[in-house]
Amino acid sequence: MAGAQEDNTSSTTQAAATVASTQQTQCQAVDPYYINPNENLSQGIISVKLDGTNYHASSRSMRIALKTKKKLGFINDTLPMPQPTDDDYEIWDQSNTNVMGWILNSLIDPIAKAVMDNETAQDLWKDLQERYGEAY
Repeated sequence: MAGAQEDNTSSTTQAAATVASTQQTQCQAVDPYYINPNENLSQGIISVKLDGTNYHASSRSMRIALKTKKKLGFINDTLPMPQPTDDDYEIWDQSNTNVMGWILNSLIDPIAKAVMDNETAQDLWKDLQERYGEAY
């Protein structure tokens, strides 16, 4: 009888751990601040580098890539910078820096050097749009 009770306890513990793991994964999947530990942040996330003549293709590719990573809010003003005193500021700043790195790695060197002084991913994105964007 004790063996059956231990099996039930073990099964219940395993089931609870599986549910907790699934819930954590689901939260991470929708959290705009989450960065997968397997991501190589020094690599570009798109194959089309902005060279000054291909803004539409490059910007579209970047928007799609950022959307799949739940990071589009960093460039479209839906995830604005919190006040430095807010609890979320540090994690926002880290995520913003990652997004800026992805964008800068998607530019040819002369363009990256020209825009790298922007402080936020949104400012960087707007700067690129003003310099190279096409009127739609």
